[in-house]
Amino acid sequence: MNTLYQRLAGESISDALLRLEADIKARPADADLRAAFVQFLILSGNWARALTQLKSWLALKPQAKPTVTLLEQAIQDIAKFVGPDTVILSVLNGITSEERIETAYPGRTLWSVAIGMDATRSGRTLVFNQAGKIQFGERDGAMTGRVQAVADYLDACGIANEPCSDILYKQWNKLMVNDGLNQAAAAFDQPYGGLRQPGEAQDMMRAAMQEVIRLANLEGVPLPRDNDEQFLRTAMPAFNPDGMPSMRQDVLAKRPTEVEEFAGVVRQRAKKYGMPTPANDFFYTRIREI
Repeated sequence: MNTLYQRLAGESISDALLRLEADIKARPADADLRAAFVQFLILSGNWARALTQLKSWLALKPQAKPTVTLLEQAIQDIAKFVGPDTVILSVLNGITSEERIETAYPGRTLWSVAIGMDATRSGRTLVFNQAGKIQFGERDGAMTGRVQAVADYLDACGIANEPCSDILYKQWNKLMVNDGLNQAAAAFDQPYGGLRQPGEAQDMMRAAMQEVIRLANLEGVPLPRDNDEQFLRTAMPAFNPDGMPSMRQDVLAKRPTEVEEFAGVVRQRAKKYGMPTPANDFFYTRIREI
């Protein structure tokens, strides 16, 4: 989200409120616009209207609320169902959801990632050729009894799965793909086929992937330096050239995107190491402007 100073950009608070109202009418599902509107109402001293806006926000459809808010709500909602033997799998994209769940319910979380699906979402309909599978494991790589118990349960349910001793590697590998492929497809409005072609979109995709690889290495996860090249050489050719990743689908459908979990997280964590992230800075700004 832009800071309040960035949103003002030389405007008065009253002018900013008028502009935000117009922006919200044009993009009613943009949760960050609504949050900024409430903040400016508070700055202007209009507490009654700010409270009204907050109440209306709570009544919005889920897609109009930030992902982090939905996750925190889900964490609260499951409280009564979490017992001493409960095991929680997130399967959300990114590398942060397990940390938040584990903070709320210590010792209950297995780290996980969903891979291999080629789903296209249209409204409430989901179409796919490959259902994919769930990879999961203990954060420290131990193959514990509960890992096997979850594998047995998923097998019994007919859900493809793979217990892993290197789940952090698997998560960061998918983050590399999402951070480059998803964001480039969204920012440059390209299907998979377009990203296979040499040019600016592919260059920025690979630059973002390289930033994730460098950050993973700094975080102790040994992604190979040529991991992006391996992906382009072995995985990309199998993708339907007219297909598209989920973030481009979200942009076209005017749904909130996962840019905070991709570029947002990469930029934030890279700051700890003084590592520049020009590609992710570009994607973060561009996708939030769409």
